[in-house]
Amino acid sequence: MRWQENNPKQLTLLSGRNSKYYCALLVGGDVIYGLGSILDLKAASPLAQALLARRGGDLRIDAGAVERLGGQCLQVLLSARATWEADGHAFRIGPMSDQMVASLDLFGVGPAAFQFQEDISA
Repeated sequence: MRWQENNPKQLTLLSGRNSKYYCALLVGGDVIYGLGSILDLKAASPLAQALLARRGGDLRIDAGAVERLGGQCLQVLLSARATWEADGHAFRIGPMSDQMVASLDLFGVGPAAFQFQEDISA
């Protein structure tokens, strides 16, 4: 996976070292999950488990490396977004690759469906 960060000393690999589906990084104090390039049927269960492990806090997902998005992983991501909203935590996917955006368009789901962030400072 390709990660762009101004201060590489702040990047710490948390999990997914041997996973082709996702990778978790600690950037400063924020956890960022990076999705793998192929999100097909085989990736749906590991992705769901990884997201559930992060339930209870804000979540940011980097989808910049996604080349193919299948319906099952889309369902996992939509369910996670609804779960984070119900729990009152921020959920954001970005940046998104052009292929990810095109896949979302084919499914009739726009990228804006994955941007949920409550005003935490209130």
